[in-house]
Amino acid sequence: MNFKNNTPLPGPIPIPIFGTLHIIGINPRAWYDKNSDKAGTVWEFYIGHERNVVVNDINSAEILCKPSKRIYKRLPFPSIERMGLGHGLFFNNNYESFHKKRRLVNRALGASKFIRGLVISIQNIFKESEDIWEQLNIKDGLEFDFCEWLRCFLTDISVLQTTKQRSYTVASFAAKDDLIQSEEAKNSLKFTDAVDKFFDSLGFFAFTPLFMQDYVPGFTHYRKKCERNVHFLYGAIVNIINKRKKELDEGAELDADLLDHYLIAHTLKDQGSDKVENVASLTTEEVSVLTWDTLLAGTEATANALCFLTYFVAKNPNVLAKIHKEINEVFGSDPNVEFTLEKLDNCHYIEAVVKESLRLILVSPYTVKISDENENIAGYDFPSGTKFWVDHQGLCNNPDIWNHPENFNPDRFLSKNYGGSSDITELQRFAFSPFGCGLRGCAGKVVAPIMMKTVKDLNVRINLKDVSSFS
Repeated sequence: MNFKNNTPLPGPIPIPIFGTLHIIGINPRAWYDKNSDKAGTVWEFYIGHERNVVVNDINSAEILCKPSKRIYKRLPFPSIERMGLGHGLFFNNNYESFHKKRRLVNRALGASKFIRGLVISIQNIFKESEDIWEQLNIKDGLEFDFCEWLRCFLTDISVLQTTKQRSYTVASFAAKDDLIQSEEAKNSLKFTDAVDKFFDSLGFFAFTPLFMQDYVPGFTHYRKKCERNVHFLYGAIVNIINKRKKELDEGAELDADLLDHYLIAHTLKDQGSDKVENVASLTTEEVSVLTWDTLLAGTEATANALCFLTYFVAKNPNVLAKIHKEINEVFGSDPNVEFTLEKLDNCHYIEAVVKESLRLILVSPYTVKISDENENIAGYDFPSGTKFWVDHQGLCNNPDIWNHPENFNPDRFLSKNYGGSSDITELQRFAFSPFGCGLRGCAGKVVAPIMMKTVKDLNVRINLKDVSSFS
């Protein structure tokens, strides 16, 4: 196996078969930071025999992050693609196929009716959690795994907003085992657990060479286990789609959820109307895979981001006090007041808190780009097919770009009109890419901050029993 190339870069020394995987360890970010400190702003590592170039230089990142078909493809997942999941959004490397689906999803997510429905769904499902806590007759507060509750909470929201179907994951989550669980609640929890397992397996699929997945004992066993989990999830999603199709056939009205948008496009395809201007047409299989992508994307990443947001707020009591103050000013003192989209738009400090949290811990810490042409990056010539890893996490925490980046300081995102420092420069605006960049940036980058603002407004009602215990 030959690791030589015409553009040698700093980085760990690879070995045959494994490349540099053997030294990554269980904490890839710590391994990355160690190598970045030694290797500089452009360096390389290997997954098997495949070369990967890491870029955290702002000027080079700007070249790679511009919307361009030339540098468009993302990190391939061969095992997932051969399971039939490569023609939705996330795993799709076919430009024409991806582009038409991305336009459809952007239109659906940007619809005012969808966003307003999202805010209402968040409030209703949060109220369900509050009702459950009241049923448990808790007098001295409630201790539970907040991150796990968030995943359940966001699963219910994601399923409802994507498919118009109800899941009951929050209803199945309680501090005690004596809460009677329906079969629907149990099935919802199974689905949530399967989603967690799927995201846990992505690192394996991304960093384990295909031949090891297929032929090395242990690796092969785990791959088959992951595939069974994928088939379970896919089957559950197909059942949801078929249920909605039946409802529409029986006269139900179309709504603003994502699945209805996909089914409209599917109907156009069936009618031979795939040339309708500005409308993406979808096959039956594409509806299923696209529903898979958008349903799963709204849970894990958002839950993780909200966990870190809560952590930062809990560790900064002055920030929490300002949040309470803004909520009282915008919504009043009634805890049962309805959160409208217009009122949320006036929560400028909470928006700054969300942005600062996303700067410190990003939803998409990297964007992986694969060039279709020869590229010159940072003075180096790279051949077509080079994999570039743009390090957004490093750019958002670079002391040459941000003042005291280690500090949690929402004021940096708050204009002077609202009491902030308003010190965001154009360079910082580009460096702040918490949802990735270019054509492959997260499709939910408009929706996710709204979700985070709404949830944060709601969960400040929860009294943190011991803020100092957060670590």
